[in-house]
Order: sequence, then C-alpha cells, then structure tokens
Amino acid sequence: MAELTPLVEAWIRYAEDDWQDSQILASAGRNGRSICFHVQQCIEKLFKAELMRMALPVPKTHNLKHPERHGGGSTRPKIGVGAMDEAASES
Repeated sequence: MAELTPLVEAWIRYAEDDWQDSQILASAGRNGRSICFHVQQCIEKLFKAELMRMALPVPKTHNLKHPERHGGGSTRPKIGVGAMDEAASES
C-alpha cells in the first residue's frame, strides 16, 4: 500500500527546497548549470520519495537514466533526462 510516511514527507520537503533554490537562481539570472543541478536534485528526491511511498527499493545511486534497473521492472516510468542534459550544455 502506498503511504505518505514522515520520511517520504521529509524527502518531498527536501525536493521543494531544491526547487525553490532553482527558482531563486533563475530569477537572479544565475548560471544555467547551477539551476539545472538544483532541478535535477529536486527530481531525484521526488523519485526516491515515490519509491519509498510505494514501498519499493530505493537505489543508492545518482543515475536516474535507467530507473527500471532498480527493481521497478519494465512497468516503471521512464525518466527522460536528455532534455536536462541538453539544457545544461546550452548554458
């Protein structure tokens, strides 16, 4: 059963902090790579929070290009990081 535990809520708050940091940097016209870093951190934390909520194993990795390799099987959603890679290379 999917459950919003205190640990899941904490990971969501951490993700919100990273999102807020990315917005502050963007509004200040800061380096695009720094903005992308915080957005990536936000996505990673939300992904891990969702795995925890669904009682699935949480990978000890920063590689989200192939989440299906971490216990989700072929039914796991594919996360396209190509756009983020492209955005980082443009800045």
